[in-house]
Amino acid sequence: MLISRIAETVPSVADTTCDNCHEPAVIQMHGYGDGPSGTCNWCTDCALQVVRKTSEDLCELLTKGGRHG
Repeated sequence: MLISRIAETVPSVADTTCDNCHEPAVIQMHGYGDGPSGTCNWCTDCALQVVRKTSEDLCELLTKGGRHG
């Protein structure tokens, strides 16, 4: 998988906690955060919630009558 190859090349997020729930972080995105470093640190659960919410918003915007319409 592409994400596995990316994870091998990105520095480890060891000893980093999720910005939202403070569980151990497994994903770090550079340039998207609010802090001075511009990073987002997310655990798996919080990252999946972001993906789910984004997908629902896109479906609502891009389908006639919304996702259920």
